[in-house]
Amino acid sequence: MTAVLSEWVRDVVEQRMREHLADPDPDWMSPAPGLRPPATPDQVAELERWMGQPLDPTYAEFLLQGDGMAHFDRSMPVFGWSDWAGGTPPEAGGAFVDLVQGEFCVDCGLAPDVLLAPVSVNSDGSAGILMIPPGAGPGRFMWFGNGDLAFFPTFREIFEYAVDHGRWKDYAAT
Repeated sequence: MTAVLSEWVRDVVEQRMREHLADPDPDWMSPAPGLRPPATPDQVAELERWMGQPLDPTYAEFLLQGDGMAHFDRSMPVFGWSDWAGGTPPEAGGAFVDLVQGEFCVDCGLAPDVLLAPVSVNSDGSAGILMIPPGAGPGRFMWFGNGDLAFFPTFREIFEYAVDHGRWKDYAAT
């Protein structure tokens, strides 16, 4: 059975494909986006247990349409159940959590020991998206990289931002 893509998921996949096809340098062509086959409801529930917090409903919805995505935003994938290897976050995700946990969290207005679950980390570990528990901060997702920080209320809003990069200021931490 093939999952029907929500409009907000389809929009980012189509945007990334347009960027890929429009890349003028075939030697350095941007990577094609890759939406994986859907996770099962049992896998989504298992990932929620592994992350130690309830999944944002729109992140769960995404996983039921595609269990992760390659090249969601530049070199950033979106992690799914299959990336967590039996309950352990992807290596880059764990390293990013270690980088952000503690004093950086305090500087962002979060508790130093807030539970952070990696959802996306770029290839060099300098930017990533972390899910935080409901009510622990100004949003469910924190996107940090290159000195910028933004909080997004839902995973869907991250995808909507990824299609239209002009709205970062709407989510940027003040």
